[in-house]
Amino acid sequence: MRDEVWEYVAGFAAFLDITDILLLADQRGRKNPWALAKSFDHSLPAGKFVKMEDLENPDLIEVFLQIGEGRKDYYSAGLMTFDAQSILQYASRTITLEAGDVVLFGQISLPSPVSHSTPDVVSKVTFGILGHPSTTFTIV
Repeated sequence: MRDEVWEYVAGFAAFLDITDILLLADQRGRKNPWALAKSFDHSLPAGKFVKMEDLENPDLIEVFLQIGEGRKDYYSAGLMTFDAQSILQYASRTITLEAGDVVLFGQISLPSPVSHSTPDVVSKVTFGILGHPSTTFTIV
């Protein structure tokens, strides 16, 4: 079964899980649910979709995140605790996966702080799968 998993996967895309850390801290301090700190407009931007046939080795996908012109973070699927095939196989035991479904998984990393754009400074974020078209957006 494990070897058949890739037959059912159309491709991959990078997603950013963005958290409003100031709201998160405020809500935690008030002992309120902090779902709003992770559930606001544009809080989960999706990168460009890459078809399976365009990936050399899906087990070794490398994702990058660049904030402005400076800091770049890299993430390799090869460093995940569980590989993508194992995650999908495990999930499909209890969850019905259908064509078009999106399954998100990855690794917890250190926060990469970004700031709102100002008239003098535009905060841009670029991310994607290395070697494939990337996605760029402006923090407003």
